[in-house]
Amino acid sequence: DDCLRQGTASSLMLIDLDRFKEVNDSLGHAAGDELLTRVAKRLREALGPQAFIARLGGDEFAVIPPRGDAGQDMVQLGETIVEALTGPIDLANGEAFVGATVGVANLPEDGSTVDDAMRNADLALYMAKEAGRGRAMVFAPAYAQAVEQRLDLGRHLRHAVDAGTLHAHYQ
Repeated sequence: DDCLRQGTASSLMLIDLDRFKEVNDSLGHAAGDELLTRVAKRLREALGPQAFIARLGGDEFAVIPPRGDAGQDMVQLGETIVEALTGPIDLANGEAFVGATVGVANLPEDGSTVDDAMRNADLALYMAKEAGRGRAMVFAPAYAQAVEQRLDLGRHLRHAVDAGTLHAHYQ
């Protein structure tokens, strides 16, 4: 919130663990909790002591890299995070194979409020997942437009089904 108030450049990165549910389901919740702790440790090692790292819930983390990193390529930093979290992670009772997908919003241009920054980083994360997971993508305005068009199409189709105006024709 500091960088939004002061107008200084920064980035908000949302990180989603891939295959976390599989670990929880196959190895149990204790293993899932241990995995989250190991992931947080790997994030700290990859990003250094100055980075802000928070678990948002479930298998999602938020990161604000140190200010010195604001000018660097955020896709490259995101890919460093993906690399750090991809592959086997040793647990007390076995190992977990996970991966990560990262969405980035550059601040303040991609979000002048916390809500805008979160929404735009989340849109970038969504687009990265759609593109095949295991990657990092930085928010672009076209993402918001693409998601809005998809939601709009879904709304129109639901209304057409409800109104009985959708018909299937076969050849």
